[in-house]
Amino acid sequence: MNGVICFAHKSYQLIEEYKSRGHQGSMLAVRTPEDLESTIGEVEFLCVSGLWQREFLQRAERLRFVQATSSGIEQFDLAAFRKRGIRLCNARGLNANSVAEHGMALMLSATRHLASARDRQRQKLWRPLVSDRSLREREVRGSTAVIVGKGAVGSRLCELVEAFGMHALTVSRTLSKEGVHRIDRTALYAALRRADFVFLTCALTHDTRQLFDDVAFASMAPHAWLVNLARGALVDETALIRALDRGSIAGAALDCFAAEPLAAHSSLWARDNVIITPHTGGETSGFEARFINQFEENLVRLANSQPLINEIVTL
Repeated sequence: MNGVICFAHKSYQLIEEYKSRGHQGSMLAVRTPEDLESTIGEVEFLCVSGLWQREFLQRAERLRFVQATSSGIEQFDLAAFRKRGIRLCNARGLNANSVAEHGMALMLSATRHLASARDRQRQKLWRPLVSDRSLREREVRGSTAVIVGKGAVGSRLCELVEAFGMHALTVSRTLSKEGVHRIDRTALYAALRRADFVFLTCALTHDTRQLFDDVAFASMAPHAWLVNLARGALVDETALIRALDRGSIAGAALDCFAAEPLAAHSSLWARDNVIITPHTGGETSGFEARFINQFEENLVRLANSQPLINEIVTL
């Protein structure tokens, strides 16, 4: 389609992937919010997530279509987009496999004590055999994984945990009597009592914000691990720290936090039973190709007045 395309991301090589497919025309890449703000007035098609700020919309006079580089869309004013006639799509499902694999890696790192093994490696320490069975590495076969949220990531994670011989229980939002999609807390807490591992893969909504609070952690077994692959605000981090202090849960493997980067003063950094990754579950070498595949398809659909993939704001 004719029009200026802008790829706005601080690190992803989106414009390079797009150009490698033979595309020409007016396009640019920006790496900072300041650069996006200075150029937004000429842009018609925008790929962006983290660099977007709501006030930019006032200057985006030509903007017609936004393709978010993430599944989260809380940074966009959906009502303002509808009023302006700007269509918005997200990247839901693009990272399903990569995030699910990251969840498996975090679980295995926890059960096989890989973080402590790396620490010993740097000190050139050979760990002797362990007589206390409770302190040895764990096997996951036969254990139960509770997966909160059965979207693309949760569904793929179900496949992976079952391939490891684990039992998968899913908890997802259902339509309440009030006509609102909510997670049944009673069903959630019942499932948590059966969990060896709890994976968070659900969307962040008003209903799921701080879903994991003192009550949720109290419902988990002392040997169970929490693995958060979705959004940091799903977890009340103060309640999580209390649960870790009390031994209410065995540990937490976290790829996302309420505020990112995680503050240096957070006590989560120094805990042996906490594994931290910097929201990189979907950041694999294959992301750009998957994203541009969807972007190309949506441009074709725009040109032919067809429904878009993962459309959030329609005309």
